[in-house]
Amino acid sequence: MGTLKVAGPVSLGSRFLAPVVADFMERYPALNVELLLDDQVLDMVKEGIDVSLRVGWLKDSNFVARKLCDWPRFLCASPDYIERRGRPATPAQLTGHEWIIFSLLPTPYHWTFTKHKRQQTIQIKGQLKTNNADAIRSLLLQGAGIGALGSFLVGDDIKAGRLEQLLPDYDCGSAGMYAVYQDRHYQQAKVRLFIDFIDKRLQRVM
Repeated sequence: MGTLKVAGPVSLGSRFLAPVVADFMERYPALNVELLLDDQVLDMVKEGIDVSLRVGWLKDSNFVARKLCDWPRFLCASPDYIERRGRPATPAQLTGHEWIIFSLLPTPYHWTFTKHKRQQTIQIKGQLKTNNADAIRSLLLQGAGIGALGSFLVGDDIKAGRLEQLLPDYDCGSAGMYAVYQDRHYQQAKVRLFIDFIDKRLQRVM
């Protein structure tokens, strides 16, 4: 069956894609898989990538994108940070807090919150900015500020009490997960099998 080249962001790759790839290879032992993890969107043609798993927005229209799921985003902070800085009760109060800025977002300094179909957009501030979601999680756990990350990253931390969800009555959006591929590549059995496999896995964990 040859080699399947899969790309994805670092945090998603280490926490979700790697075990899925291992199970996929056990199911199809004749197939080799190369997993490329990078928070920057790689050039699929130049790198020879068969499938790119992307979370969030899509920046190009030259490929086919199959939406696999929506990861809800949770606004959160550590108990230590909340004790020191207080717990915000409304989106407006977030403007006085220290945010950990995720530079890869389309509008990293603006967040929109929705409650009862009413939207409110705020401008945030933060002295620390990074392009890596795992780094944001680590900084949140250290009490360095507040931030919003996908449930696949912070869901377990919230359940364990290491982080606390803020403004749970407000929706701060979700991050769609897409399988991106070149149209002709989807005709290849290895690409079709992998996308269907990961889609079924997501249906079990969502």
